[in-house]
Amino acid sequence: MPDFNFCGGTYVSKSITQADDECINLYPEVLQIGRPDNRGLIALYQVPGKRTLLTFPDLAEVRGLWVFAGSGALIAVCGSSVYSVSTGWVATKVGSLLTSSGPVSIADNGTVAMIADGVARYVYNPSVPYLTPMTSPTFTASISGSTMTVTNISSGVLGPFQSISGSGVTSGTTITAGIPLGPGQTGTFTVSPSQTVSSTAMTAVDGAFTAASYVSEVDGFFIYGNPGTIQWGSSSYGSPVSPNVPPSIGYKDGSSDNLMSMIAVNRELFLMGERTSEVWIDNGAFPFPFSRLPGVSTQHGCVAPYSVSRLGESFAWLARDTRGQNYVYQMNGYVPQRISTFAVEYAISTYAVISDARAYTYQQGGHEFYVLTFPSADVTWVYDIVTGLWHKRAYRDANNVLHRDRGNCGAVFSNNTIVIGDWDNGNLYALDQSVYTDAGGVPLYRLRRSPHMTQNLNRVRYYSLQIQFEPGTGISSGQGSNPQAMMQWSDDGGFTWSPESWTEIGAMGSYRIRAIWRRLGIARDRVFQVVVTDPVKCAIISAELKAEALEF
Repeated sequence: MPDFNFCGGTYVSKSITQADDECINLYPEVLQIGRPDNRGLIALYQVPGKRTLLTFPDLAEVRGLWVFAGSGALIAVCGSSVYSVSTGWVATKVGSLLTSSGPVSIADNGTVAMIADGVARYVYNPSVPYLTPMTSPTFTASISGSTMTVTNISSGVLGPFQSISGSGVTSGTTITAGIPLGPGQTGTFTVSPSQTVSSTAMTAVDGAFTAASYVSEVDGFFIYGNPGTIQWGSSSYGSPVSPNVPPSIGYKDGSSDNLMSMIAVNRELFLMGERTSEVWIDNGAFPFPFSRLPGVSTQHGCVAPYSVSRLGESFAWLARDTRGQNYVYQMNGYVPQRISTFAVEYAISTYAVISDARAYTYQQGGHEFYVLTFPSADVTWVYDIVTGLWHKRAYRDANNVLHRDRGNCGAVFSNNTIVIGDWDNGNLYALDQSVYTDAGGVPLYRLRRSPHMTQNLNRVRYYSLQIQFEPGTGISSGQGSNPQAMMQWSDDGGFTWSPESWTEIGAMGSYRIRAIWRRLGIARDRVFQVVVTDPVKCAIISAELKAEALEF
């Protein structure tokens, strides 16, 4: 059985007697040219290793990453702290959030960034710099006629179309013009109506609500959702400040389900509800510049707000509708296209909690990956848009127990470095294809389990199995100087397994080594699995099985 489809993705059916194909920390790559021997048409390459870039002093969950426009700074949230990371991987703390755990959403308009953590919106201005929550701004100012002179801002961002109040301030006073100011800044604004007020403490109201769980940016406007409602808001153009008089708000009211998430794609805003979704566009109106695009609403919503992530020319997400959930879709124009398999959907259906799923995407080596992690279930699934295949990623602890991948969020920063944040310890890692260890220098665990091998359910005698690894990949000393592969087989379709059997892959420079196992017995339904744990390059090109079908 030459090249018997040993290489492939993960597909474990509801009954493993149908399919028990597993692929952990390996991903399939399709050969884009022909070979005369038709071998290696699909190979397995190991996922990139993790190279530590820095550790935040909080030693906590890295909750979100965002590259500021111009790529001069990476914004990172670790625990309650917000950091600006330079291209030399130096982290500078710029402020704190009101929360210390859970995902955050970040966007920028080229001047300032907005962060949403489910409790509040925050604005980070790198040029001043300041980080401040967009709760009611507090400041000290005086008013002479229509000019308000601000001498101090304690918190928040002050700007046009906010309503202000304070001792002696006329009810209904509104800022009508001026450049937004944050903590540490001073300046003047035009207000209406005209009045005279001596220097006093004042407050302002920004937008119709202060909380937000998700934020995006389109056409220079920040847009954000009000948790647990159908309401969402918009800032003024080019500003983090949201008009309050009148309020700049919209409603996802094409259906009664609450807004779960949102994403801007190709200057269009997709609002993802619990069971449905709709699309809005910028129509240039004031104060709220968006309107619903007719005829493109869909009957698929979102079960996990932070599973929404850009993929290809659109985005992917973990879906739910009135008929069920556990599906992964990619938006194709305005039509959701199912990208999960029966096997992926069955696995998701066994998880007690899926609403905490979160995703990030990245491109590397010609592939584009949608990395979907289920924290409560402790599992990470990865979809490759190029091959259409799924695989798993896992971290193996000191007790040899597999957990979800360490990556919690991702971004692409300095010198095209793919950066991910750890879900526990404050580390930033680079996903590096030349590194063969996981977080903390732990060797990557790679496993491939083959399809079922049957011949009309008759007995088959197996003489040998050869796995074509890339040979000679050993390192100079220590673990991996003589890299090994471990093989087991199952004669009952994957329910029980043979003892481990080890063979060499090839020490450094040993390019003629063959990883081969012989005298493999007789079975009616055989499944093979191979594991490599040495910190060396692991590439499986093909497999060769010598067997003889018996007549009974």
